Amino acid sequence: MHASTPPGTPRVSTAGRLAHVEHSEGPTIFNTVLRPRSPVAGPASPRQSPSEHRDPFGAAHGSDVDDDADDDDDALGHPMQDPASLGGGGGASEPQCLPLFASASRAAVGSPVLQELLRWQRITLLLLIAVYTGYYFCRTNLSVALPTLLHATHISKGQFGSVISFGYGFYAMGKLANGVLIDRVGGHNILIACLLGSILCTVAFGSVSDESASIPLFSVIWSANRVFQSGGWPALTTLVRNWFPPMQHGKIMGIASLSYSLGDAIIRLVLGKLVSAGFTWQQIFFFSAFCGTALVAPAIAFLKSSPTVLGLPTMLKQDPAKPILPAGGWAPTSDSASPGTAVRHSGRVARAWDAVASNTLLAQPKYLLLLLQSPLFTWTREIFNSWVVVYLHEAFSIDEGTASVVSLAFPLLAAVSSVGGGFLIDRVARHRRGVVYTTLVLCAALTMSVFATVATHHQAASAPVPPEGHPEHTLATAVATPASSGTVALAVALIGLAALFSTAPASWAEGIFALELANHGNAGIAVAAVHSSGYIGAILAGKFVGSVVEAHGWGRLFVLMSLASLVNAVLAAVYWYVDAEEHDAGIRKAA
Repeated sequence: MHASTPPGTPRVSTAGRLAHVEHSEGPTIFNTVLRPRSPVAGPASPRQSPSEHRDPFGAAHGSDVDDDADDDDDALGHPMQDPASLGGGGGASEPQCLPLFASASRAAVGSPVLQELLRWQRITLLLLIAVYTGYYFCRTNLSVALPTLLHATHISKGQFGSVISFGYGFYAMGKLANGVLIDRVGGHNILIACLLGSILCTVAFGSVSDESASIPLFSVIWSANRVFQSGGWPALTTLVRNWFPPMQHGKIMGIASLSYSLGDAIIRLVLGKLVSAGFTWQQIFFFSAFCGTALVAPAIAFLKSSPTVLGLPTMLKQDPAKPILPAGGWAPTSDSASPGTAVRHSGRVARAWDAVASNTLLAQPKYLLLLLQSPLFTWTREIFNSWVVVYLHEAFSIDEGTASVVSLAFPLLAAVSSVGGGFLIDRVARHRRGVVYTTLVLCAALTMSVFATVATHHQAASAPVPPEGHPEHTLATAVATPASSGTVALAVALIGLAALFSTAPASWAEGIFALELANHGNAGIAVAAVHSSGYIGAILAGKFVGSVVEAHGWGRLFVLMSLASLVNAVLAAVYWYVDAEEHDAGIRKAA
């Protein structure tokens, strides 16, 4: 099954947990570890364990170990092709592994190494979902508790909007700082440490009494919490990159996003029931901190940074331009091939931004478009995350607990979108991703336009009745005449559809699209920069939103959101055009 190693084939060795490539005579290539079943026979490429010079997969036949695209063989009516040709983004250079959802009988025919790798991949995915759900317990709690908090502390929405805006600002800065730290110390350490810090801030926030509550105090605690929160998703994406092959990144990111979509829905349901049961806003925060602690405990014990820690094969493809760094911190470059003249790995901020500004990122038009679109995606999402309970409570006279439960339509359909979108993007051919991406963003824009029309009409038709005891509150704090169940259902349905159409493209833009434009040396900062740009835009989801709603009502806010969504659709169309041009240029170059 093995061919003799021809001259010029690189020899792979290991130092510590990662591997670098020692050149003999030929160019650097990554071992071919996926062997698609094909009627055309060819020489087999050497496969080596990351820890020794022998093939750990020798017991597995090429027809037994393959990519997820094999699941479609029967439907397609032909043997499994190169995953890249099926739009899976893989190919002969992808790391070898069993499909994540392989049946027990199918997994049994794989080698023991592949079976162990599959078991740990499943464990890792479950732990990542649990940990990031813990992050959302320490984030969603504010949205659920906000109506109760405003009533108890007599703080207006415009004033508390400053707290939310400060939080987004520090969240954006934290994305960049944590992105640098992730590339230096690894996603595993940052993922755990940041959740522990967020839990401590949640306890501190809940310790504030109604009498001592103030905007400066809330701003300091919430901003610190958001700094810790900012490290979670970039750290998670780097662990996905370490543990899963590129052809599975779409579906894995979709499944991992259940933590903030389906998890958010469950959190809103649970915390909403607690609010209806009479829990104070402080007790909501304490309960959230307890749940976050329970969810992070298993990860502290069992989550590993990469398969190589357990002696399993690496899932990283070798980048010829930037070889994978060994534990010693050096790698041969085009100018030097020895440790004495090697480049030392640095985690300094300037070095990290050099990575962002390299030819692989800021010089790429698609990456610049992602940086522009992320604020629009994030602004819309965070307005719903932060204010939807308040909106439903005030616009339709729904009590706080019921409004929290009803609001879970947004995260529930976001969960459907993120998971479905993950599987969809792995099945769509690369040159067709742009049209799918643009279509979904356009549908989200149209949905927001309809929702803005409905909200504006309902606001005009309602007769506000000013509440007692808060003369400083304006139109936005007035309690509207109770709406019919049909009107409430329509508004909730449109909110859910907005999540359905926008979550998948947003997760692609902020996850897999950014990862595909990055390499091993700048993956953390590449994803973090896109997220950071998003939360710079999300700063407007705080003070600005509160001021607009108090001055003009909810209808005006949703009109602005629909306009932002239309701009986002235009940018998505430009992304589609650039992507198609790059694809055509590649075909012309190959010809």
